[in-house]
Amino acid sequence: MDRTQLRQKLIAKETAGKILDIGYNQDPNHLLTNVDGYDLNISNKPSNYLHFFSSMQDVPKNHYDTIILGEIIEHIFDLDEFMKFILKSLKNKGKIIITTPNPHYFGDILESWLNKRISDRGHLHSFSKHNLLNLLEHYNLKDIKFKHMYSSLPLINKPIKINLGHLLTQKYMTICWKIEQERPTSTN
Repeated sequence: MDRTQLRQKLIAKETAGKILDIGYNQDPNHLLTNVDGYDLNISNKPSNYLHFFSSMQDVPKNHYDTIILGEIIEHIFDLDEFMKFILKSLKNKGKIIITTPNPHYFGDILESWLNKRISDRGHLHSFSKHNLLNLLEHYNLKDIKFKHMYSSLPLINKPIKINLGHLLTQKYMTICWKIEQERPTSTN
């Protein structure tokens, strides 16, 4: 099983209800059901996806139980606008699933040091657990959990399902919840 298939399998196990898969076009998840896709480029329309959106304005508000950000948050230019869009689309008590590279993964650091990889893969941001936690807490997301997705030994192109520690963890999955506070009723 390659990295993409493993990531998609782990994500699918965490989803429930109506799903919005953001940035799906390059690697649609064929394991999902009851899923809509949002991407700036819609050239791929997999049969298990119900609706396709390329504009934030077209995505239904307060509609989704689960929103997936698979390998996309590190590419977003305006994180504030993006997070507000996510929160408007997500139902109260809805779940956000984020996968993003671990910037402290020893293999990437080693490959960069050895000049095996110069490119940043189009990433505008890199998120340590601490930075991602701060971002999610800033938008009042709750019950934030980081899960190990897979490890990888440097210079070996195979994912390993067991947790070999932070420096050898190549990808994390972050799960958090939108829980709106109940507004007190006035007693006039």
